[in-house]
Amino acid sequence: MESLISDGRYTPGKMKQIRDKAAGKLFLQRPSVKQKVMKSPASYKWQQEGRLDFQDRICDGFAARYSKELLVLDAEEDWRLRDFVEEVKVALLGVQDQYKAILLVSDMIQKTLGGLGSKVQDAFQKRIQDLKLPQGDSLYIGELMAGAQAGYMGSGMCRHRCLLFKYLAQRLKVCDCAAITGVIVPNDCQNVSKFRKENGFADHAWNIVRLEGRNYLLDVMNMPKQLQSLNSAEKVQMKVHGESYVYYRYDGGSGISLAYTPGEDATGDAFEPSGSSEDLETDCSEDQLDPNCFLEQDEVSEVFCRTTGRTEPVVELHTVDLGRVLVEFDMVKSGRRWQARKLVPETHPALRR
Repeated sequence: MESLISDGRYTPGKMKQIRDKAAGKLFLQRPSVKQKVMKSPASYKWQQEGRLDFQDRICDGFAARYSKELLVLDAEEDWRLRDFVEEVKVALLGVQDQYKAILLVSDMIQKTLGGLGSKVQDAFQKRIQDLKLPQGDSLYIGELMAGAQAGYMGSGMCRHRCLLFKYLAQRLKVCDCAAITGVIVPNDCQNVSKFRKENGFADHAWNIVRLEGRNYLLDVMNMPKQLQSLNSAEKVQMKVHGESYVYYRYDGGSGISLAYTPGEDATGDAFEPSGSSEDLETDCSEDQLDPNCFLEQDEVSEVFCRTTGRTEPVVELHTVDLGRVLVEFDMVKSGRRWQARKLVPETHPALRR
């Protein structure tokens, strides 16, 4: 089955099956890779769905498997990323306008990851060859940043930029942000498989940012200094050399119409940059992924949440390897409905089946 665009929706066809099969094979060969990917709810969701919503948090240790690397974002282990976080934080001092802050972070990311243009892909291929990483070994994102070695100007692809922006936007409280994967193809394209084969590209990753109560598309790879919105045809388009390209995510549209469901630490419209390290979102250790909730019944249909003090209905349950279960449920707090996601270890003393 080919990858197609039909009625404004992108159907990946065999491409997703091929990628899932490749991931399964690597996980069997390298169990440690699977362990890293399953380490957090965000890593697991990105692997399974290819998207992170506004409420999903990228914590240190986040890992994403790709054909050429196991990308890791971890400022505790990656000193280049840690230094870059501080560099961006300093640059944001005194910036009181949220729109300017969003574009400032986006621009700093594109500069440290090789700038714009087709040269970036060639530089990335060379960087991977130079690093000589065995398949499945961790590639810390700092290795792709400018200055990682003498004369190296950086080389990050769309996936690296998209995830790094969400990481920084959350950590520095710049804005609420989602990360999306899909394709970007000409406006009249229907057969994505054919376009990919003839042109060598189609797959893409971008962000959806929240500003003044509205969603905008941010493409750090191609248009880092512009927030895009829907046109009259209800599409998001990018024009290159007179031709219009349209963004499609896997489940339809560009993602710009994603429902806004903030997490408990959501930034919203209040952007207040500060020089204090207390503003950084660093409290993301794995031990704190499930501080409040445990499974309640043998049927696993409810979960008791100490945050609300009530038993909440389970929306979805995933059995995760390495002895853990991922529980998704809704909760109401302060009169607002939140989506919650908790990892519960199989050995959790309160786990009941």
